[in-house]
Amino acid sequence: MNQLDKCSVFVLAVVLLSGGCASTRMNKVSEGNVSASTTDAINITKDVMNGYGFDIQVLDPEDGSTRLKGTHANGQDVEIDIAPAGDKTSSIKVQVTDESPRTSAKKILNDISVRYE
Repeated sequence: MNQLDKCSVFVLAVVLLSGGCASTRMNKVSEGNVSASTTDAINITKDVMNGYGFDIQVLDPEDGSTRLKGTHANGQDVEIDIAPAGDKTSSIKVQVTDESPRTSAKKILNDISVRYE
Protein backbone atom coordinates (compact mmCIF):
# COMPACT_ATOMS: atom_id res chain seq x y z
CA MET A 1 0.00 0.00 0.00
CA ASN A 2 1.55 3.32 -1.00
CA GLN A 3 1.67 6.47 1.15
CA LEU A 4 -1.35 8.09 -0.56
CA ASP A 5 -3.53 5.01 0.05
CA LYS A 6 -2.54 4.92 3.74
CA CYS A 7 -3.43 8.60 4.12
CA SER A 8 -6.79 8.07 2.39
CA VAL A 9 -7.65 5.15 4.67
CA PHE A 10 -6.72 7.21 7.75
CA VAL A 11 -8.85 10.19 6.64
CA LEU A 12 -11.79 7.90 5.87
CA ALA A 13 -11.52 6.26 9.32
CA VAL A 14 -11.48 9.66 11.06
CA VAL A 15 -14.54 10.82 9.10
CA LEU A 16 -16.49 7.65 9.88
CA LEU A 17 -15.61 7.75 13.58
CA SER A 18 -16.49 11.42 14.01
CA GLY A 19 -19.78 10.87 12.15
CA GLY A 20 -20.69 8.12 14.62
CA CYS A 21 -19.96 10.34 17.61
CA ALA A 22 -22.05 13.19 16.25
CA SER A 23 -25.09 11.00 15.71
CA THR A 24 -25.47 10.20 19.44
CA ARG A 25 -26.84 13.72 20.10
CA MET A 26 -28.92 14.03 16.93
CA ASN A 27 -31.93 16.27 17.45
CA LYS A 28 -35.47 15.17 16.72
CA VAL A 29 -37.72 18.03 15.59
CA SER A 30 -41.49 18.60 15.46
CA GLU A 31 -43.18 21.84 14.37
CA GLY A 32 -46.74 23.09 14.37
CA ASN A 33 -49.13 25.92 15.17
CA VAL A 34 -51.48 26.33 18.12
CA SER A 35 -54.51 28.58 18.39
CA ALA A 36 -53.23 30.66 21.29
CA SER A 37 -51.41 33.88 21.92
CA THR A 38 -47.65 33.71 22.39
CA THR A 39 -48.03 34.43 26.11
CA ASP A 40 -50.50 31.56 26.57
CA ALA A 41 -48.31 29.25 24.48
CA ILE A 42 -45.28 30.05 26.65
CA ASN A 43 -47.17 29.36 29.88
CA ILE A 44 -48.61 26.04 28.67
CA THR A 45 -45.23 25.01 27.25
CA LYS A 46 -43.59 25.63 30.64
CA ASP A 47 -46.25 23.45 32.28
CA VAL A 48 -45.69 20.63 29.77
CA MET A 49 -41.89 20.82 30.17
CA ASN A 50 -42.20 20.69 33.96
CA GLY A 51 -44.67 17.80 33.68
CA TYR A 52 -42.06 15.76 31.82
CA GLY A 53 -39.42 16.62 34.41
CA PHE A 54 -37.44 19.16 32.39
CA ASP A 55 -35.94 22.00 34.40
CA ILE A 56 -36.29 25.22 32.41
CA GLN A 57 -32.86 26.80 32.17
CA VAL A 58 -33.24 29.73 29.79
CA LEU A 59 -36.02 32.03 28.64
CA ASP A 60 -34.58 33.90 25.69
CA PRO A 61 -36.82 36.47 23.98
CA GLU A 62 -35.67 37.37 20.46
CA ASP A 63 -37.60 39.48 17.94
CA GLY A 64 -41.01 38.68 19.40
CA SER A 65 -40.18 34.98 19.79
CA THR A 66 -39.16 33.02 22.88
CA ARG A 67 -36.85 30.04 23.35
CA LEU A 68 -37.27 27.70 26.29
CA LYS A 69 -34.45 25.30 27.09
CA GLY A 70 -34.57 22.49 29.58
CA THR A 71 -32.60 19.51 30.80
CA HIS A 72 -33.96 16.29 32.28
CA ALA A 73 -32.16 14.63 35.20
CA ASN A 74 -31.45 11.67 32.89
CA GLY A 75 -29.58 13.88 30.39
CA GLN A 76 -32.14 14.61 27.66
CA ASP A 77 -32.25 18.23 26.48
CA VAL A 78 -35.20 20.08 24.98
CA GLU A 79 -35.40 23.40 23.13
CA ILE A 80 -38.75 24.91 22.26
CA ASP A 81 -39.08 28.00 20.07
CA ILE A 82 -42.37 29.90 20.22
CA ALA A 83 -43.16 32.72 17.80
CA PRO A 84 -46.29 34.66 16.87
CA ALA A 85 -47.90 33.32 13.69
CA GLY A 86 -51.02 35.51 13.65
CA ASP A 87 -53.34 37.40 15.98
CA LYS A 88 -54.12 34.44 18.21
CA THR A 89 -51.86 31.79 16.70
CA SER A 90 -48.37 30.73 17.73
CA SER A 91 -45.78 28.68 15.89
CA ILE A 92 -43.99 26.09 18.02
CA LYS A 93 -40.82 24.17 17.18
CA VAL A 94 -39.70 21.41 19.56
CA GLN A 95 -36.21 19.86 19.44
CA VAL A 96 -35.07 17.04 21.73
CA THR A 97 -31.88 15.04 21.96
CA ASP A 98 -31.79 11.27 21.75
CA GLU A 99 -30.74 10.88 25.39
CA SER A 100 -32.87 9.13 28.04
CA PRO A 101 -35.78 9.28 28.88
CA ARG A 102 -36.39 9.76 25.16
CA THR A 103 -39.51 11.87 25.36
CA SER A 104 -40.20 12.55 21.71
CA ALA A 105 -40.51 16.02 20.20
CA LYS A 106 -43.81 14.95 18.64
CA LYS A 107 -45.26 13.87 22.01
CA ILE A 108 -44.28 17.17 23.64
CA LEU A 109 -45.80 19.17 20.76
CA ASN A 110 -49.00 17.08 20.89
CA ASP A 111 -49.32 17.66 24.64
CA ILE A 112 -48.94 21.41 24.13
CA SER A 113 -51.52 21.37 21.32
CA VAL A 114 -54.06 19.30 23.27
CA ARG A 115 -54.27 21.94 25.98
CA TYR A 116 -55.76 24.39 23.44
CA GLU A 117 -58.57 22.19 22.14
